[in-house]
Order: sequence, then C-alpha cells, then structure tokens
Amino acid sequence: MKETENNRFNLEISVQIAEHMAAQCESYEKLWNYFRLAAQEYLSQWKPFESTEDLEIQLDLTLCDDDEIQTLNNRHRQKDSVTDVLSFPIHEDLRKEASSLPDLKYLGLGDVFICVPQGIRQAQEHDVDDNSELLHLLTHGFLHLLGYDHEISDSEAEVMQAEEQKIIKMIIAHKG
Repeated sequence: MKETENNRFNLEISVQIAEHMAAQCESYEKLWNYFRLAAQEYLSQWKPFESTEDLEIQLDLTLCDDDEIQTLNNRHRQKDSVTDVLSFPIHEDLRKEASSLPDLKYLGLGDVFICVPQGIRQAQEHDVDDNSELLHLLTHGFLHLLGYDHEISDSEAEVMQAEEQKIIKMIIAHKG
C-alpha cells in the first residue's frame, strides 16, 4: 500500500456495524483505510481547503442492511425503498462554506450509511467485485458530505462523477 505523508489533514472514520452483520463486514477494514488515505490526499488538493492546516476531520460510517436503509430512506427522503447509500452532511455545502469557516482544528463532515446487501447486489449487476462497489459507495457518500449533489442538475452530476473518479484513482494508487 502506498502511504502518502500528509501533515495537513487527518481523516478519522468511525465505523458502526450492526451486530448481526459483523461477521460479513469484518474483512472491510482495509478498504476504509485505503479510502481514508485517498480522501486525505483529495482534501489536501481540494480548493476550498487550500489554506487549511492541521485539520482533524471526522466521518461517521454505518454499514447497514436493507431494512435499516429503507427505514432511513423513508424517514428522511420519503422514499419507501431500499437504496445503496445515504449521506447526512453536517454542513449544507462545504464547497461554499469552507472558506468562511473560522480557523478550524476539527471538522465533522456527517454520516454515511451504506447498505451492504444492496452494494453486493449492485456489484453483481455491474460485474465488479464487492470491495470496488463498496468503495465507490463510500466515495459517493463522502462527496455528498462535502456538498456535491448529482440530483441538482446534469452539470452537477458530471462534476460529481469527475470528482468520484479522482478519488477512485487515488484509492487504486494507495492499494498499490
């Protein structure tokens, strides 16, 4: 694994896993570390944070099942269906807000919920491995926490997709 030295940011990912899913998800720990390294690299190059130093960043990740994600999707988006990933950002749009934030030492991003069974189904549909799909979902959720939103417009969807690809390339580089 390529470990890039980054003294500007430390991204902490707190992972919650439902007890009945623990055995299924225990092998994913390395994935989150690859993502963490890539996300730190991405944030160090991200224009809104270009003058930020020594920032502790927190992201909360919950790996859940179909029932939990459907309940959340219904409660927060009024969509009574299973989805792959939901994000609940603390900030409305960090792309706009980051430059106006005070000299920060800590920044909470918010929560990302990934439905592992849905991610695995999508991996099979797209003929990719489960790990790649789960990393894609985490990347997608992370970008929502930063303020990207593909549902706003086609042009915003293109921007978000390009940012996803940047991070995916960084993850691949860290995996070696």
